[in-house]
Amino acid sequence: PWLTTVPAQVPGSGAAVPVIVECMTRRVSVWGGGFWLSGKTGEAALDAARELDDLGYARLWTSGGFGEGVPPVYGEVLNATTRLGVASGIVSIWHAEPADVAATVARLEEEHPGRFLLGVGTSHAPVVDAKAAHTYTKPYSHMVEYLDALDAAQPPVPAERRVLAALGPRGEQYNTPEGRR
Repeated sequence: PWLTTVPAQVPGSGAAVPVIVECMTRRVSVWGGGFWLSGKTGEAALDAARELDDLGYARLWTSGGFGEGVPPVYGEVLNATTRLGVASGIVSIWHAEPADVAATVARLEEEHPGRFLLGVGTSHAPVVDAKAAHTYTKPYSHMVEYLDALDAAQPPVPAERRVLAALGPRGEQYNTPEGRR
């Protein structure tokens, strides 16, 4: 597998967190969860990101939350660090328009080349259905349409700059246009 998760402790904090190992690069990443989205954590979250950067971690994975669009926290963490990559785990395809996502990814790529990895996923039916504007129907078909829109956006989001959260076996095949046919 490209990614695997192992339990670990963050050095200096003693906090137990799942650590993501990027198998292709053999570099260690950290799952930060929703902590990074809280306005209450602000500078403390950025200090933690700086420490992860100083310790040589490859990437910080953090939730996209349940709001609309791409949260600004990704750019904030990238601005606060020099090498640490950031990955969205996940931006919901139901709550973020593909054109807006593509524009955000392009901006982050321009400002921080190679450091942002877009994670998209279908989320969960209760979360999606709780929002009046959305209904969780045909998640596979919706994901295929979403990825096609990311491919068609100007500029497009390259397949190598995105990963998919799959809640089932069909998710593995649809990151490239060829896999969706």
